[in-house]
Amino acid sequence: MESFHGVLENRLYSQISWRQWVFIVTIGLLLVLGVAILISSVTFLHASNNGESDRGAGPWKNMLQQSNQERPGLDANHITPAINGRSLLGDSCSGDDSCPENSVCESGQCSCNLTYFAHSGKCNKGSLLGVSCSGVNSCPANSVCESGQCSCNLTYFAHNGKCYKDEIFLRQTTTRIDLIELSIAIWSGHFPRRSDCTSKCTQEPDCVSLLYNMADESCDLFNVIYDSDDRGDIDYYWVLEDRGNRWVPESCLNLSTCSGIRTDGEYWVYPTVTNRRRTKIYCHNLATEPSPFITLKYTNSFIFHDGSNWIIQHRQCQSSIQPPLKKTEFLKVKIDIESMVVNGTDYTFTSLTGLKPIQYGYAHDCNGENFRNPCPHFGTATIDTRGTGLIVDPTVDFGLKHGYEAAMKNFHRSVYGQISFTCAGWCGICGPISGPIKFKHSMDFISASEAQAVICHK
Repeated sequence: MESFHGVLENRLYSQISWRQWVFIVTIGLLLVLGVAILISSVTFLHASNNGESDRGAGPWKNMLQQSNQERPGLDANHITPAINGRSLLGDSCSGDDSCPENSVCESGQCSCNLTYFAHSGKCNKGSLLGVSCSGVNSCPANSVCESGQCSCNLTYFAHNGKCYKDEIFLRQTTTRIDLIELSIAIWSGHFPRRSDCTSKCTQEPDCVSLLYNMADESCDLFNVIYDSDDRGDIDYYWVLEDRGNRWVPESCLNLSTCSGIRTDGEYWVYPTVTNRRRTKIYCHNLATEPSPFITLKYTNSFIFHDGSNWIIQHRQCQSSIQPPLKKTEFLKVKIDIESMVVNGTDYTFTSLTGLKPIQYGYAHDCNGENFRNPCPHFGTATIDTRGTGLIVDPTVDFGLKHGYEAAMKNFHRSVYGQISFTCAGWCGICGPISGPIKFKHSMDFISASEAQAVICHK
């Protein structure tokens, strides 16, 4: 006879259908699978906290890498710039230190160094344009490995080791033939149509103006923009407009940023305040803090005479002096490129006699009351901007700044940029009285060969 428990067990089994058995087994398997997933998740999180996320997240990382391949410049190991405080390639930047390795901050964006190319968000060492290459990934952006050498794609051109695609706009203006230097054109030839000449300018990365004479079908390209003249006899001159992705620099800072040039020197700059007229500027400290100066070809000197120059103390109108007579001679003068106002207290490029420098455009005298005669006066000022293409703005007046029985004497001003005067007093200082000294363009023609032309590209 079966036991009570055995009988009960047989009855229970006989009452459970096969569908119910399937349901019970399924629930059991789901419970086991849930426990396994939970254990796996805990293991993954623990590994991530120990810097070993790659071990348990292979599928997730692969998905992330696949997603980032659709976003140039990103990879699974460099998801956001906040990880190391640096910008990504192509992102805005404030300096070279904020960009990834082997890249620089150029035109406000991170871009690879000259001998590197961008790939997967990093700058890799590669071949230069024209240098032998082993494959497309070894060449700079917008170029291909063709016949064993890196060369720009069909619609791009090479400039400073990179490939650019230019879109330029030209406007017609009037000028004079004596303002154009045909002898130093960067390219000269003949085309049956002006549109062909314009196309040639587009292909030449340094072309910013052109002269097309329909009469003889001549085409001349230039890397500077010469002055216009509404009364001129040449109406077939075309110059670069500001729109487009090729432009001329308007300051030393702009020049350094767009070109990467770090060597100080004379450059052609097109300041906004001058209506973008070509201006010869000496760019100083290009590698650190670019500053604009005007190189002075002739003497610009200013004398400070005071009581230390008296031979006999407190006697007026002495005919000789106790040296040294304090003198400041400016070889270059600093300007504010946005206003063309002179910074007369910057003595970076000056020659000093005596310990006390005197501001550009000023003179000081302390040898006697101005009405005494005879009475020599030693405080003199000489401004001479010939050869710079600039003059002191004619609206700037000079006179006595302050002093006792003092006055400005012997004032002379020429249309060529020469200003001289003597300050007389007991004591007195003379200089600009209508506002700061500022420059404007003169009638002087300055050859394009006197400075370096720099063309910017986006």
